[in-house]
Amino acid sequence: GCEVHAFDPTVGGLPPDAAEEPRIHYHKQAVGPKSGQDGNFLIVESILDTMARLGHQWLDILKIDVEASEWSVFDALVKAGKLPFSQILIELHYAGPA
Repeated sequence: GCEVHAFDPTVGGLPPDAAEEPRIHYHKQAVGPKSGQDGNFLIVESILDTMARLGHQWLDILKIDVEASEWSVFDALVKAGKLPFSQILIELHYAGPA
């Protein structure tokens, strides 16, 4: 009985089979190091602001793929002194020299 929240500003919504599941929620927004707007997406929200808006204090699993923004997202979490999740699944993008 877990609840799943998916965040992606680049697609229109969940696939039809997932959209029928009442415990899966889609949010057309980007996740970033801070909340606000940027030049690419209408809505960007930090993980902590998103959790507060949804009434969540803890995440059992955080899966994240934010196309090289993961470094700034986690830097913001560390600076806030909060890593509010038990497990993390992350796709890392390294933009430095090989």
